[in-house]
Amino acid sequence: MKVLDMSYHPLDVRSGGWLDLSRKGNHGTPYGGARPYMIAPGVMGFKFDGSSGYVDCGDSASFDFNVADEFTIAAWIRRNRVFVVEIIAGKYNEKGYTFGFTSTSHNKFSLYLRGDTYYYYRKSLTDITPASGLIYLAGVYNNNDIKLYLNAVDNTGDATGNMPTSFSTNAKLNIGRTESGFYFSNLIIQPIIEDRAWSEAEVRENMYRSPIYCMLRGLPYSVYIKVPWKQQGGIYVP
Repeated sequence: MKVLDMSYHPLDVRSGGWLDLSRKGNHGTPYGGARPYMIAPGVMGFKFDGSSGYVDCGDSASFDFNVADEFTIAAWIRRNRVFVVEIIAGKYNEKGYTFGFTSTSHNKFSLYLRGDTYYYYRKSLTDITPASGLIYLAGVYNNNDIKLYLNAVDNTGDATGNMPTSFSTNAKLNIGRTESGFYFSNLIIQPIIEDRAWSEAEVRENMYRSPIYCMLRGLPYSVYIKVPWKQQGGIYVP
């Protein structure tokens, strides 16, 4: 079940709040340099300034994942800088989990888990830079290991560290930073968190459902905005 599903609709993406469609009520409150941004007609996300902007989604128990759990984090993003630690989404304050860019020595994205003593993460095979454009990233934890996807294709690279015995934290779930900082710069659209591990096919399906994907494919506005997915019968193909 999705525990966070941030809307792309212009009525739901406002300077006063970002609507969560997951039915968990984890609506986001933007702070600092986080501003609604139109990606395409009828499609909104948030643009972050990289120094003060973030969206606070609270500390709901629905975000409380640990070693024995499964979860998936996915979002459309666009970077505008390199060789900097910046977080797409995370529930982290010295320990917890983060999804984003966790090193100043490369530009690979990671799903990172940290406990009191140990940490564990995998980084992508591909470097993500401003030239990568608007891309879809997903990080999946299956209660045993991590998989990473770039535009719905497996991009899982090397593992680092040792799996912690626990990475539970009482930190809030933030989009565009963690409570320890690491502010994201540029665009985050349609971030999703689900309390189970997506398969590669599910990552692909969720990317194809997105109006961002349809826009990038050059499909008409009437297709990617006005016609609900269920009525389309799964028209999106690779």
